Amino acid sequence: SKGIMSDKTARKENVGGEILCNIW
Repeated sequence: SKGIMSDKTARKENVGGEILCNIW
């Protein structure tokens, strides 16, 4: 489950980062 949480968190951060980059 730890790997899933890490993957989910990293994926969420990547998505947020891409969105922020697109907005900015």
